[in-house]
Amino acid sequence: MLQMKASTPTAVPLPERRVPPPPRHAPPALVEDLASADDFTRLVERQARRCRRDGQVLSALGLQVQFETGPDETLAAQLLAECARRLCSRVRASDSVARWQSTHFGVLLPRCEPVHAQAVLARLTRFAGGHYRLGEQLLDLSLQGQVFSPAP
Repeated sequence: MLQMKASTPTAVPLPERRVPPPPRHAPPALVEDLASADDFTRLVERQARRCRRDGQVLSALGLQVQFETGPDETLAAQLLAECARRLCSRVRASDSVARWQSTHFGVLLPRCEPVHAQAVLARLTRFAGGHYRLGEQLLDLSLQGQVFSPAP
């Protein structure tokens, strides 16, 4: 005769499963509105002094927006705001984006060599330029820019 022993199952501790934390995205940089290109130059000089003090390099990008067709004033403001949003979404949290004269943007890239800044410029102009859909309208915008490094 076969005897079976009935027992209640005991809770076997399972190995603790680690759930990976959700990815952390850097907050997008805020666009700093400046009055003129001179204000941007002063911003670059201030950031350059800070980088030199910390032993880091600084590169800066100057971007100019050109509209393919001349949108009215309201659409132009919306288009530039969307362009600024696209630029901010593609820079690091440590970078700064500034705008002046409504169609000029500047990007400060601390800890970025000029060679790498050229690649950043190419990516930003490719991503932020092009077609924008605002409501029912499809508008085109292009960006042209240059890289410059503050004097050491």
